[in-house]
Amino acid sequence: MKNSYRITGEVADDGQSVANYALAALIFATIGDRSHYQMAMKLVWGEQIKDKQSPIRGAVSNRKVPIAYSFNNLTALNAAQRE
Repeated sequence: MKNSYRITGEVADDGQSVANYALAALIFATIGDRSHYQMAMKLVWGEQIKDKQSPIRGAVSNRKVPIAYSFNNLTALNAAQRE
């Protein structure tokens, strides 16, 4: 999922964020769509930093840049509680 779309459906911002998938997971949890919830959360946890040497180990973030955005991480944790 991209960061934003125009009303026509065209991509407006080509960037991606873990929070996009976490928000989708929250929506799927709310409507009771367990399979799509799990799919979205798999994408969220796929971005978790597992490198023991990383200063942000455990955070969900872009592996290339050692920056952990609190919105991404808090949204991911919020979604994880819905399982």
